Formats: sequence, C-alpha cells, structure tokens
Amino acid sequence: MNDLKLVETYRQETSQLEKALLTFEIKDDDDLASVSDKVKEVKDTAKAIEADKEKFTAPAKAIVAQARATYDPLIDICKRLEKALKDKATTYIVEKNKRLAAEKELHASRAEKGEIKEETALRRIEAVPEETRSMKTGSSELRVTMVEDIEIVDVTAIPREYYDLNTTRLKAAVLKARLEVPGVKIIKKPRTSSF
Repeated sequence: MNDLKLVETYRQETSQLEKALLTFEIKDDDDLASVSDKVKEVKDTAKAIEADKEKFTAPAKAIVAQARATYDPLIDICKRLEKALKDKATTYIVEKNKRLAAEKELHASRAEKGEIKEETALRRIEAVPEETRSMKTGSSELRVTMVEDIEIVDVTAIPREYYDLNTTRLKAAVLKARLEVPGVKIIKKPRTSSF
C-alpha cells in the first residue's frame, strides 16, 4: 500500500474511533471490557502510525544529528571567542573611562584646594578626551552601554514569592529518595494503564 493510501486508512480508523467515543458510555462490566479492547486498539493504531511516521522522520533526524555533531562544536567555539573578545573590550573601555574620570576629578579637586586656578582646571578638564562608548571601524562597531542587573547579597532575605518550585526534583526527593519535606505529603491518585 502506498503512503497516501496508508495515511488515509489511518485517518478513517481514527475518525471512526473518535466518533464511537463521543457516544459511548460505560454502564456495566461488558462495556468496561469493550473499553479495554478499544484502548488496546487505539494504542495499536497509534504505534502503527508512529512506526510509519518513523520511516520518514528517522532519516531526517539522522541528518540533523550529523549536522549538529559536525557544526555545533565549531559554533560553540565562535560564541566563546566572541564573548571573550567582548569581555576584553568591555574591560579595556571601563578601565579607560575610569582613568579619564579620575583625571577630570583630579583637576577639579586641585582647583577646589586652590592648588591651581579654576581656569587652568577647566582647560585641563576640557582637554581630557570624552569617555569611550563605542569603537567604529570601516566594517564593524563595538558599543558599550550600561544596563541594570541584580546581585544577590543575602539569599535568606529574599521573599518566598521569588523562589521557583522545581516539582520534578521535589517528586524525586519525596517519592524516590523517600525524604520527608515539610509542606509535602504523599498521596495516592488513580492512573489507568492498558496492556
């Protein structure tokens, strides 16, 4: 059977199962047995569809995996190099701007103390180059901007509302490692399996 006919067969099967489900009610054990059979039929159909789909997706996945294995390490190196170069440029610019600001401050301070005339201090301050905020060449530009960020100085002072709950890790601790965690209890809830 060609692929399009097979897909159409799956479409008809799933459509019929879906229509049957909309009107089906469990009233007795015979209906429950019927549901068990339908669940198996649905699972088997899903497995067949998945297997058919894999004929198409497996080669594509292999190509993508090969491309990632080949190119991603090189891209990662480039990203690390870019970050390292930007970090070096940022450090240089920040340090240079600190030196320029300190030089201006020195002239202003000397004028305040009366060591030099105000006019002399102003001339010297004006002679200090402006802070570097960017570097332009014929083909590139680096720009440093100041952005706000945070630094945690006391983790115990942070309100609870800012903590994220990792339920996966919590479940593993309580259910697998059997740790007692305050505020958490083990409950039983129904889950139906089919075979």
